[in-house]
Amino acid sequence: MRICDMKTNHLTNPLGYHMDTATFHWLVSESRGKGTAFSRICVGTDAALTNLVYDSGIRAGSLSGSCIDFPWTPSTRYFWQVTVTDDCGETASSDVAWFETAKDEKDWSAVWITGTIDGNNLLYTQFTPKSAVARARLSVTGVGLYESYLNHRKIGDEYLTPNFNDYSNFIQFQTYELDDAITDGTNELTIALGNGWYKGRYISFTGKDHDLYGDTQAALAELKLEYADGSTEIICTDTSWRCRKSPIVFSDLYDGEISDDTVTGSGANTNAPVRKADLGYDLLEARRSLPVKKMLSVKPVQLIHSPKEETILDFGQNMAGWARFYNRLPRNKTCRYVAGEILQDGCFYHENMRTAKTEFVYTSSGEEKWVRPHFTFYGFRYLLLEGFGEDIQLNDFEAEVFYSDMEQTGFMKTGDKKVNRLISNILWGQRSNFIDVPTDCPQRDERMGWTGDTQIFSMTAMYNMNTANFFRKHMYDINGVQNKAGGIAPFVVPPLTFPPQASAGWGDVATIVPWNLYTMYGDKQMLREQYSGMKAWSDYICSRDLAGGNTGLWSLDNHFGDWLSLDAPEGVSSGGTEITLIATAYYYHSTRLTALAAKELNLSNEYEIYAARAEKIRNAYQNEYLTANGRLTERTQTACILTLYMELYREGQEQRIADELENLILENHGHLSTGFVGTACLCPVLSRFGKHKLACDLLLTEDYPGWLYSVNLGATTIWERWDSVLPDGHMNPEGMNSLNHYANGAVQEWMYQYIGGIRPLEPGWKKITIEPHPDRRLGKFYAEYHSISGTVVSEWEYRGNGTIDYHFEIPFDTTAVVKLENEKPFELDAGIWKFTRTSAPVRKGYSGYTDLSMLLADEEARALILSCAPGLSHIPAELSGGSLKNQMLSIFSGYTRADYEKLVAALKDL
Repeated sequence: MRICDMKTNHLTNPLGYHMDTATFHWLVSESRGKGTAFSRICVGTDAALTNLVYDSGIRAGSLSGSCIDFPWTPSTRYFWQVTVTDDCGETASSDVAWFETAKDEKDWSAVWITGTIDGNNLLYTQFTPKSAVARARLSVTGVGLYESYLNHRKIGDEYLTPNFNDYSNFIQFQTYELDDAITDGTNELTIALGNGWYKGRYISFTGKDHDLYGDTQAALAELKLEYADGSTEIICTDTSWRCRKSPIVFSDLYDGEISDDTVTGSGANTNAPVRKADLGYDLLEARRSLPVKKMLSVKPVQLIHSPKEETILDFGQNMAGWARFYNRLPRNKTCRYVAGEILQDGCFYHENMRTAKTEFVYTSSGEEKWVRPHFTFYGFRYLLLEGFGEDIQLNDFEAEVFYSDMEQTGFMKTGDKKVNRLISNILWGQRSNFIDVPTDCPQRDERMGWTGDTQIFSMTAMYNMNTANFFRKHMYDINGVQNKAGGIAPFVVPPLTFPPQASAGWGDVATIVPWNLYTMYGDKQMLREQYSGMKAWSDYICSRDLAGGNTGLWSLDNHFGDWLSLDAPEGVSSGGTEITLIATAYYYHSTRLTALAAKELNLSNEYEIYAARAEKIRNAYQNEYLTANGRLTERTQTACILTLYMELYREGQEQRIADELENLILENHGHLSTGFVGTACLCPVLSRFGKHKLACDLLLTEDYPGWLYSVNLGATTIWERWDSVLPDGHMNPEGMNSLNHYANGAVQEWMYQYIGGIRPLEPGWKKITIEPHPDRRLGKFYAEYHSISGTVVSEWEYRGNGTIDYHFEIPFDTTAVVKLENEKPFELDAGIWKFTRTSAPVRKGYSGYTDLSMLLADEEARALILSCAPGLSHIPAELSGGSLKNQMLSIFSGYTRADYEKLVAALKDL
């Protein structure tokens, strides 16, 4: 038996993070047993665990997921170990893991400093250790962005620090271990600064796009040296530091960077004084953000010479990060690259970047070396090259892909190459947009944390990657805004205007993401942290209901509605579904989730309050939008979807609404007409209410609007619009055309949960459901999810002998309820399981929108028509085109609607 994957607060050996509590997780592998009989956690201040500060004692069952509330000492490394005995009597102890707390967040000897030279500055100091260094920790931050260097070598492997948040709420500092990096002689500590989100150009709705949080670049740092003799020394930022001109002449997130390596400096440019910056300590907090790291490297696949005589580098994949290159240029020679997502008629295209220049300009010192930007990033597949000379070598370029350091936890593959490309596109969209903040796009002059996109995609994101701390930090951002805005969760976080505005489906990020986090990770401490934000948002909506007459409906505020839906009147972006219906549906959904959270946290009084409120909203919705017989007053796909997904129907009405949704799709020639709100829930609703084949039809749709339309046009990420690129390869003239938006990639949640059938039955995956829904057109399907409780696998494959093979893997300490087609559910415990079943024969799905000629060509369908509507079988072949509905309900047919519905029901049974 082996104990592995030990995590503290969902991190492996975390250093310098904000910590109120410690939650421990681990996995057990290679065990003869199926589950934990006994376990024990020990925490100490030494690796040998001789000085314990916590001992759980031997307890029955698994302690994985236990939260310890302890007064952790600042700047201290704690060690922990777990011992497990399985239900076969085998016992094993883990390796010793550790976590290290940050320095006291409010106790600083350093002062904020800024440079005195025009333009960007490098701030530096020199020091010589007094004796042998046993331990060294650097606590450092900067505004807007900083990189720190020791002896001209970058400290750490993360970029874009101190990351992005509402700097009026908190400023994060990072901690770096430098035990082996300090030399015996003179050392130089340097901090480079850039504008970043803090004071750079960042689009806002107020017209102000500079200096959103402050107008001065500044740094704060303390390097604490602990010597072998037990003494300590702190080197900190103060007015003894000096500054010199930075080779980073200009940096901006949208426009890129200008770098000049001929800036060697002389006189005041290399040894100028610094001054104190007017910043305090009250906002300083230890880091909450995951590090943004170089996670992947991509080499270019071809060099293109365009009809316009442009030189273009193609990396074959849309992504976010930057390109570095090996400099071979002579001194004073300047080169430039510009980032873009697509070519038009074989030429470089940049218009969809809007005002963002997305360039990197570099002037060479003559030294051959690798060159990169520092305080910017790009969303790109192509680079337009200028000034690099005639002999351009592909090996001299490399794209570095950056995103927050999250391990991939979900893996998926089908027997359909186009669907596999779609799966890849979804993952690349997440990689490109999860750069500390879940942004809408990584390339143009926007890159904002739109909360609607976040909540829609959050569950897919949690399957694909370990996003526990990524979303935990983002929810801290959101809750910070709510605390100042009367509970409003704005549609962009960090916010760009104040007071922020509320929109249904966007602000509901405050309830949906916390509940999804709890569902996927089972961490009650995170739910406890975020519960106040859930309440605040639910209470805010309730206050708007009260202001609107206490009707149980959310009829006030301006909303985005079903953004970019295809059923909207011309010129309307909010969709064709009534805004108040959408808002009220989310009002109910958020209130219900708040009630469920209260129940999980044993807050019985609050559970009763929110449960009763939710029931009132549900009744108001039904009275307003549902007839007594279950017909929706709003006849749109999204109205049906929300009513079903959020369970707003009266008991017994759900099938009629599901049938209506199916009819609306078929009336639209088998296509969706939904927007942001409806699309995310469409396929789950269809599968859940017996329409799984139709859901797969939509997944496999290759024309517009369909998920494979963009794949057929060469997309390598998810687009903002279904037709951001037209069939002829030209960009849609409608504008607002990001080719790297992730929201419509939320369909992968449905693929995990319904095609693969992998769902948690209880929060934290100790009990799971495996209910696959095979579709022969996919041929085979494999889904693997590394859950907080271990690896879950669901695989199926059609065989040529008329059978279908199933393969499931269930982790230690977990039980699964398995449901195969046309069988009763059965339970499995941990292990690897294989089953073979006879596959059902393939039939075309029939409905009232199927052409009559197709029905008459099928012997069984023709027999049903002869029994229910024999007159239809005598229509001449040249006249039998058109749908069954149109033919049978024609005023000349002689059949009633009851006759039609009876025949359609019989055809569906086929």
